[in-house]
Amino acid sequence: MSKLLHSLDDNVLCSQLSNIIQSADDVTNKLTAERLLELPSIKRKAIFVVNALEKPKIKLVADELGEDRRKIGKVLKGLAEDDNILSYFEDENEKLKIYPSKVYFISDEQINKLLSSTDIVSTSSSSSQADIFAEEVAGADVDLKTINVAPSENKFISREDAQHFYQKVPTLPSTAQKIISVLNATAKTAKAFSEELGCDKTTANKYLKQYWDLGVAHRAQMPSSSTGRGRGEFLYFLNPSISPEIKNQYLHSAQANSEEVAMSTDHAQQTPAEQSVETNFDEPFDTFEELSKLANLLDQVDKCETKLRIHLGDKVENLILRLKNKS
Repeated sequence: MSKLLHSLDDNVLCSQLSNIIQSADDVTNKLTAERLLELPSIKRKAIFVVNALEKPKIKLVADELGEDRRKIGKVLKGLAEDDNILSYFEDENEKLKIYPSKVYFISDEQINKLLSSTDIVSTSSSSSQADIFAEEVAGADVDLKTINVAPSENKFISREDAQHFYQKVPTLPSTAQKIISVLNATAKTAKAFSEELGCDKTTANKYLKQYWDLGVAHRAQMPSSSTGRGRGEFLYFLNPSISPEIKNQYLHSAQANSEEVAMSTDHAQQTPAEQSVETNFDEPFDTFEELSKLANLLDQVDKCETKLRIHLGDKVENLILRLKNKS
């Protein structure tokens, strides 16, 4: 593989595209970045290779990605014929061959514009993973120069997966829900979370690790001492691809759905008699009509009591009394 794309890590690509979605002023660039995020990883990386290498053949793209040539041929064909992102032409030097090589290029105008106007995946050897990560978590109130972290450890999460996760939050334990509610762009240790929420540090660390495993949270590791040596505590913060606004929107929606389900469950557990006497206070109230309904119900009760006394005698009195007290 050439030195050109040593830094082509799909997690980094996704994180940078997410940053564009959150910060770009150009709406078209935001929509284009969202479109790229929705593609499978192999297609996304192939697009960046084609852009970086300027009209490569299938073999060169396959070599850069370390993938089988036939597999990449199908990927590039799909990007051209199904996604309408790439186009190709036959190599001028191979026109006399039965199967001349195809040369691919990006034909989608918006993607071309995005890749030419933003510095996604720097090809400079001076651009390190640490530099990329520092941009990724900019804004956290931590001195990122003191953080020792490998960005590839952090996972990308799609919007669909994030929304699915937040829909499950109301079913989580109380402490787990509280941690999610305060997880934001500010990088904090498990100890800081536990002190803020008044919970055990071990519990906070357990849930933060689970959120990191799911991709909801990202983390960075601090040095263990002022010398910058050794392994220190992890700092956890919200995945940059999930803005606080989106997180709050998902949480609000999940809470509303949870309350609706709870109300439906309560209603389903009621007996038919309980459901029939529920009052809808939004409907017009007719005093005479309601009194008539009550009189009819009481009359039915009296008739039932009479039948029970006729068939069971005095021994039914205690049972009737208990039923009245319970109701």
